[in-house]
Amino acid sequence: MIKLAKEKLRNAANAVIEKVQKTLQEPEVRKANTEQIKKKARTSVLEKLAANKKRVAEENAARKKTKTKYHDRDSL
Repeated sequence: MIKLAKEKLRNAANAVIEKVQKTLQEPEVRKANTEQIKKKARTSVLEKLAANKKRVAEENAARKKTKTKYHDRDSL
């Protein structure tokens, strides 16, 4: 009895998976999902780029400050 129930559940789950996969493979749905992924990926990449640019600018500013300190010591 339990084996039969497990088998029915497994078959039902497989049927649902097949339906979902079939729906996701339809050209309209697939294109919409692809565009959504591209938008999310694009914003993620742009955010990382902006964060790295900010970090580099801060590092360069810190380097310039330390260079001027050494320069002032040499001129004394």
